[in-house]
Amino acid sequence: MTTVRFELWGPMRVFVDGREASIPAAKHRALLAALLLRAGQSVPVSDLVDRLWDTDPPLRAKAVLQTYVLRARRALGPAAHLLRTTTGGYLLAVEPHALDVTEFRDLTARAARHAGSKEATAEEACLAQAVALRRGPLLADVPSEVLHREEVPHWEELHLTACERLAELELEQGRLTQSLARLTALSAAHPLRERLWYLRMLALYRGGRQADALRAYRELHRLLDEELAVAPSARLQELHQAILAGAPELLPPAPEQATTAPPAQDGTSPKPPVFSPWTAACQLPPSPSAFVGRTAALSAISRHLAPSARTEGNVPVLNVCGPPGVGKTALAVTAAHSLSGHYPDGQWYLPLAGATPAPRDPAEVLADLLHLAGCQGPLPQTLEARTAALRGRLTGRRVLLVLDDARDTEQITPLLPGTAGCAALVTSRRMSTASAGIHDLPLSSLSPDESVALLERLLGRRRVHDEPEACRETVRLCGHLPLALRVAAARLSRRPDASLASFVARLDSPRRRLDELSEGDVGLRTLFDYSYAVMTLGDQRAFRMLGLLPHSHFACWMLGALLGGDGDRATERLVAGNLVEPAGTDLAGEPVYRLHDLLAVHARERATLTDGPHDATEIAAAQDRLLDAVVLLATTAYARGARSADDLPPDDTPVPPVLAGHDVERLLAHPTRWMRANRSHLEALIEDACARGRYPAAARLTDTVLATLGEPGDAPRLLRHYQAVERTAAAAGDERLAWRAAYGRAQSLLYEDAPRARDIFAECVQAFKRLGAQREYLYSLSGLSYCEETLGNTEAQLDHAREAARLADRSFSPADKGVALRALGAALHTAGQSQEALTVYEEAAGIARAQGLAQAEATTLYGLARSAVAVGRLARARSACGRALTLYEEVGSAHGAAWITLMTATVALEDGTPGESASLAARAMVLLRECGDLRGAATAMLRRGEALLADGRPAEARAVLREAVAELDRTGARGHHARAVALLTRVEGETPRASPAQP
Repeated sequence: MTTVRFELWGPMRVFVDGREASIPAAKHRALLAALLLRAGQSVPVSDLVDRLWDTDPPLRAKAVLQTYVLRARRALGPAAHLLRTTTGGYLLAVEPHALDVTEFRDLTARAARHAGSKEATAEEACLAQAVALRRGPLLADVPSEVLHREEVPHWEELHLTACERLAELELEQGRLTQSLARLTALSAAHPLRERLWYLRMLALYRGGRQADALRAYRELHRLLDEELAVAPSARLQELHQAILAGAPELLPPAPEQATTAPPAQDGTSPKPPVFSPWTAACQLPPSPSAFVGRTAALSAISRHLAPSARTEGNVPVLNVCGPPGVGKTALAVTAAHSLSGHYPDGQWYLPLAGATPAPRDPAEVLADLLHLAGCQGPLPQTLEARTAALRGRLTGRRVLLVLDDARDTEQITPLLPGTAGCAALVTSRRMSTASAGIHDLPLSSLSPDESVALLERLLGRRRVHDEPEACRETVRLCGHLPLALRVAAARLSRRPDASLASFVARLDSPRRRLDELSEGDVGLRTLFDYSYAVMTLGDQRAFRMLGLLPHSHFACWMLGALLGGDGDRATERLVAGNLVEPAGTDLAGEPVYRLHDLLAVHARERATLTDGPHDATEIAAAQDRLLDAVVLLATTAYARGARSADDLPPDDTPVPPVLAGHDVERLLAHPTRWMRANRSHLEALIEDACARGRYPAAARLTDTVLATLGEPGDAPRLLRHYQAVERTAAAAGDERLAWRAAYGRAQSLLYEDAPRARDIFAECVQAFKRLGAQREYLYSLSGLSYCEETLGNTEAQLDHAREAARLADRSFSPADKGVALRALGAALHTAGQSQEALTVYEEAAGIARAQGLAQAEATTLYGLARSAVAVGRLARARSACGRALTLYEEVGSAHGAAWITLMTATVALEDGTPGESASLAARAMVLLRECGDLRGAATAMLRRGEALLADGRPAEARAVLREAVAELDRTGARGHHARAVALLTRVEGETPRASPAQP
């Protein structure tokens, strides 16, 4: 049974069977949010259009909405059935426990039922569960002004009310610290809500902090006067007077006296250390200037380290971990200052990094801590004795330790207090070990808006606002790292006349970027070099290898190929060291990781440092291993059904088995998805392989990956790759591979520039015939035949297709014969011999189905449906379209699915349902435009015009046909253009024109 979970507090998250579903498109998130906020109810299409587009819907909003619904269902996968079509709208069937806002509503309702009874604990428990559901502002990443205007305020008010009541209950139960922490955060976020200030003042007074309570009242008085020009309410004024008078009725029962255990002693020490009377000391550095963002992290630290968060006997220890330069120390110091009131016996700061890559010895750090604790005379000699002495001294006290830049768990364990009352806030580049009882708080880069805000505070608003584009580019090139931004601001501050754009130009070069973001011994390079130096040799090698990847995102198998070993374990170690971070899953379901952009620059520098011949050899070997692994996977994926319909297959050169068989099986569970997920890496490797002289491997990748994934709009990219292979192969004297790459160029131009494609195909036909390359000759003839169809040369099309079919009857594989038969079927149909074409297509479809070639079968079924319509076999045409659409969706071909939708529109028109045809044609037009196939979209426009005309809607048909004539002329579809002109001429003659006097 499929389980689902939807979360709207914070960024939207959707979980299906425990795995997060990707909803990257903003409009798709807005659609789901609109349905979820009315879960279980039918939402009319008009309401959904309002929520997605407010007052500016697109021209065919309903059709676009249908497309969004289709894609949302695909994103939901096994849970797609929950998104249902109703009369006039849509409905998302979700159980209350499967949606965080309805779960919140149910919990607060249960809490209300317990209110006023003797079950205050039950009410508090329900409210605590409810408020914990909030991960951030409701619909934080859903761009819908209507939802944020009409829905969000209601839920945010409910949440604030629940938080307020929870703080009140905590106060009533005597949990002052927990209540005060909550009230302080809430009153800061909602400074004009007087009820929060009332409870906050009462909590401060009950905690023995009369002066702070009075100070809070003065702060509120000032806020209300400045913002609203009013005084605090009478109730607040009464509380103020009672606190001034020290009213005993406001005080809680006296707390129990804590007992202090004697310090633990080490058997080797003759005497315990002698301490002077306790003196509270704040050793924290000043809070960093211009600190921005980190609201969620500060809240998490407060929740974890506030005394109310601990259980009996528990010492809370929180490790703020993250990559170098991300601002761990600044966050820890800021948080420690805000927590100082909870730890009145002292706030101690200890740096744990040494002057060299070796970390400070724990015994040395313990000596500093014991001196802070007032130790006089000789210190205990052993590490264990010093730990025991410190823990004994801290017993019964409330001290916060900030341990900055820890190497690992082993370094900090001896430094931790042993009894409740104290707490430790640690910063480290590494995550802690699972058994250490230390909680990790991973810290990532600032958001783009937070980065701009930091730069604005450091440089001044005017300078940032004068160059907004340059500012955004600066923060992007700084990787949104606080340290990088501070160094950049420091350099720009010394040159007030220099533009941000000129600084961006210097940052834009990866080779200079770390130099530009460094200031002597301060900056990213120094920090990154230190981080690299403290790694193990194995982690250093893995980090260097990541610098060889063309992109900063990667899957474990890539690192494994570079290392020639276990990529999963190496990735785990780098994640634990916060050098890479999880980045979700790719289209094939494989976990993806990301190396921060600036760390990627550093990794590339390290990878290219050639101190000796061994380094250059290691790099070349790693690059070859990765390329061989990619070629193996691409070739296997192609052979398992990811191959396209009419592209020239790769040659039969054996591929070395450089990856274990089980890895191949797992990675290629969905061959086409694997290709799509890794396309950017594969394209970069084609260029790299050509540059390193390994053009046969590059050719294999172009023949498998690019041929399979190429769609309209990709022509410029595809041409660049094919030309690189062609040029390199020709330079090496490999004429056959060079002409194969030329064939690829022709295929990539088929939709963009048919005359140019025809010329290249004609050259390929002659070249392969001369070289005796019969298979390539057959494919070139088929491609040339399709070009002639596009250009309206029916006789030449039929001649080339028949020649290809004669070749296929000799000794070619069934798949090759299917290519020739498809070309022949298309030519026969164009020549008006549709019954013969239908017979040929049936044979070609059978071949593709028997061979398990999904794309080839789907493409064949498109032609089959076209011929079946021509001979009046509409039932066969419908079944062919249905099967083809399923196949295209299975292999993830949006372009193929769009064309088969258009063919279904043609079938509907011939079947006497023009309204259905017009709707399908409109949908196909949208999908084809999204795929970049403008000629196809123009063809769909023509079909829609025909359907509207048949449906008795001549005015709409005329407008659509006018646009179709212009688009078909612009894209060079001659045959369709002539038909569109004829139809438009007819409808212009039949449609009465309005006279100038008519409205």
